Amino acid sequence: MDQLRLSGKINLALIERPSRYLIPVDAMLYLIDASANELQLTLSADLFLVNKIDLATYRGVDLAKLRTEIAAKQRQALILMTDLKDNQGVQNIICWIEKTLAKLQKEAR
Repeated sequence: MDQLRLSGKINLALIERPSRYLIPVDAMLYLIDASANELQLTLSADLFLVNKIDLATYRGVDLAKLRTEIAAKQRQALILMTDLKDNQGVQNIICWIEKTLAKLQKEAR
C-alpha cells in the first residue's frame, strides 16, 4: 500500500495488493491488473482502477464481465478502466482525484 498525505490533513491510499494492516485514510484507490486471471476484492474502496485493459484480451479476461463482478461486490464505488501505458483514462483519474481532494478539503475545514 502506498499512502500519500496531502496538506498534512488528507490521506489518500493506493492499494495494489490487499493487506490485513490498513491504516485509516480519507480516500482509497484500489488498483486492479486487468491482465491478471484472479480478482480479489477483499476491501472496499472509493475508486477501483482497472489498469492494463490493453492486455486483458491476451489473457482471456472479459472486461465487461470484470466490471460487472466489481460492481456487484462494490456497489458504491466508481470503476475506471485504464491503460496507463497509452494514457487511456488518465484524465478520468485526474478528475476523480481533484474532485475527491476538493470535497475532502471542504470537509476538513
